[in-house]
This record gives sequence, C-alpha cells and structure tokens, in this order.
Amino acid sequence: MAFAPNIHSWVYLAEFQNGGTWKGSFQNKNPYTLADFAKLSQEEQRAVYTARNQFSELCLVSYTSQYALGVFEGLKAFPQADGSWTMFRPLDNCKRMQRSMAGILQPTMEPEALLEALLELMRHTIEQGVDIKYQSSWERDHFNNACAIYIRPFSYSEPGLGVNRSQTPWIIAVSTPVSGYFDSGKSTAMISDRVRAMPGGTGWIKCASNYVISMLARCEAREKGFMEAIFLDGKEQRYLEEGSGSNIFVLLKNGTLVTPELKDTILPGITRDSVIKLAKAEGTCVEERPVSISELLSDGAELFATGTAAGLVPIHGIDYKGSYYDISSQDEESLTVRLQTRLKGIQYGLLPDPYDWVVKI
Repeated sequence: MAFAPNIHSWVYLAEFQNGGTWKGSFQNKNPYTLADFAKLSQEEQRAVYTARNQFSELCLVSYTSQYALGVFEGLKAFPQADGSWTMFRPLDNCKRMQRSMAGILQPTMEPEALLEALLELMRHTIEQGVDIKYQSSWERDHFNNACAIYIRPFSYSEPGLGVNRSQTPWIIAVSTPVSGYFDSGKSTAMISDRVRAMPGGTGWIKCASNYVISMLARCEAREKGFMEAIFLDGKEQRYLEEGSGSNIFVLLKNGTLVTPELKDTILPGITRDSVIKLAKAEGTCVEERPVSISELLSDGAELFATGTAAGLVPIHGIDYKGSYYDISSQDEESLTVRLQTRLKGIQYGLLPDPYDWVVKI
C-alpha cells in the first residue's frame, strides 16, 4: 500500500465563485463495498481507480496543467486501537494550504471551512468502508510500516492559456490508503547537486512546481541505491536545506538537535514543528539555524527526515561527492527512535496527546 492513486470513492470538490464564496459538494464516484471490490480482477480494479480519477468539472488546458500553478497538502487519518479514527494537526495543514494559495495569488478558503470539509470527507469514506484496522504488530518497528489514510487536498485552476493568475480555482480533496513512504531496508541518502529553491522563490510554498526538481533528485538517488536525496542551499551549496519530500534534522555529538531555520527556501513542515516540540519536552536542546554539510560530517551523531508522508525516518548514511559516510546505527536508545516512537504513538493513540494535536473524526 505504498503511495499510489488508488482513490477512495468519496471526493470533495469546491469551486470559487465570482461573488467571493466557495461552492462545494461531495461525490461518491464508482462506489463498491469492500467485499464486492475484492471480487473484481486487478484489471477491473484499475479501471475503477481510473474512473475515480476523472473529473469532468476540471479542464485539461489550465494554468495548473500548463504552468504548474497549483498547490496541495498532505495529511493523514490514523486508525486507533478502539476502532475510531483521528487526524493529526489537520487545522495546521489547512492554514498552510491557505498560505500556499495566497502565495501563488489564488483566492483562499478559510482553514476552518476546509477542515470541516476534510472531516466530512473522511466520515463518508470510513462509513463506506476501508480495509485498514489498527494492528498491534505495527508497534514492533515503531509504526514504520503502519497503514493510514492519506488525504490530498489540492487546488486546480479554471481554463487558462498564457502566464496569468487564477481567479476562480477549484479545491479538490481525495484520499488513498497508504503504508510506509520510503522503501524498507537501510535508510541512506545522497546529497544532490541540484538546487531545489532560491531566495525570493517559492520554496516555502507547497506548490506543484517545486516538486519537479524533487522528483528528479529523488529518482537519481534511487537509481544509485539511496532512499532519499538531500538538497544543499542554492547560493553556496554548503548548508543542508531539505530532502526531496522532507525536512532534515541532525543530532550533534554534544547532544544538540539542529534543523535548518525556516526561510523562503524551506517548507514549514508540520511534522518538523511537532518533532521540535517533542524534543524540547524531553529536555533536548534544539537549534533552528544553518547547518553545513561539513558540520554534519564532522559532528553529526544522528540524522533523520520528517514529513507527513515520511513520518520520522532515520538516515544511517549519506553519499557526498562520491564518498559514503556512515551515521550512527540509531538503536533503541537513540534520540531518533525515541522521537519516532513518541510521534507515532500519539498519532496512533498508543500514547497520550498533551498538545491537543489529535482531532477525532
């Protein structure tokens, strides 16, 4: 159940009106019970997913399809041991989507309104039936391969040709079942020589165009046997910035946890913010500042990536300019594993949530 467009039948569509309001509706596209869907052949199942991925309301030639003028979010619904479902900090995702849409000059939806739409979408989806239940076996590897529902709201423009802003965009939300984002096995990364973002650009916005470079770098890394690509800054190619789809943390040998400070080249990750709070709560000194590749290689004790899709993933080694460097094995006593256990424990309801991050569906 890796990331794939295996879209659940319920979807949400909202169109911005010239009067300044959003007109939204829920659609149940090609619905099946779990039992009936399981009876279909693989080819028939693929046909259902393809049909669910077609939206007659959306145009082919648009500012989004031609110029990548669109934004998106990613958040998850988590199954709980008692059979209920929750979402993790969903209002923060909705606020970030509002900032992203404003960042590319699209009209925005109030975060609270988008959150209610996403909650209702999940209520419909879960009632329809999803083949995911909490498994105690997930706890054995700190939920590395646990399943969840991934929720993807995104914006899409009206018809357009010629570089211009979107005046009456759509917001669409779909969901899919997911498990681990990265391939299982030893976690390693390659320092990419590509530039993800430059000052004054859109690096801080979760917009479609940013992910072209991320895709190229990640594909190059995977072709060479690495799990992830890590970008350095665009000006000096000296300081760590992000992974292809994640924020980056370095635990120094002196016990200080460092992560690149937020600026307009770095996406303000919600998991990133959560990890900072969890680390500080257990007494770890956390610094948000520039961290150079040379500091990582000379003083780094642990390295990990964070993100909604990734969760919290240890990185055991990196390739830099053709040379491979081992990082700590990160055993059960490491800060990486402790933070991973706490974060996932809160998300899956195994541990208490003192921060009011969890929202019941």
